[in-house]
Amino acid sequence: MPAGVSWSRYLRMLGASVLAMFAGAQVVHQYYLPDLSIPEIPPKPGELQTELQGYKVREEAVAALQQLKAGEKLEQIKISQQNAVKGPNLFNNSNLDAIFGIMDPSNRRYITLAQYKQALITLGIKNINECPEGANEDRISHDTFKTEAMQGLQTC
Repeated sequence: MPAGVSWSRYLRMLGASVLAMFAGAQVVHQYYLPDLSIPEIPPKPGELQTELQGYKVREEAVAALQQLKAGEKLEQIKISQQNAVKGPNLFNNSNLDAIFGIMDPSNRRYITLAQYKQALITLGIKNINECPEGANEDRISHDTFKTEAMQGLQTC
């Protein structure tokens, strides 16, 4: 017999090891139960609560606030037209920052004089300062652009 063990002893050891294996598998199964909580019918879209719900609510609130501000601006424009008074300025600092960012994609923090003039013309500004600060070096800074643009928008 293998390793000098009798057949009866060999079969007893084989039976004991198989029994221990089955018992061990059963014990492991008792400790680590499978997750059977998967529903039979999947939920409808929008029924699951996710961590993005708060973001969605915030996004809707921001959109509603922007619509409210747009409505207020529209009312101001109507009043200014009725009274023949200068209307509100529709551009703010963030709009000017975005325009400057478009002209300065490499984030050098300056633009050329030609870019400066074209941007002000695009904004509808007629009285453009032909020689702003930095024009001699052909480097118009972000602050100079914003100052000149706001002054130009207020005089339009």
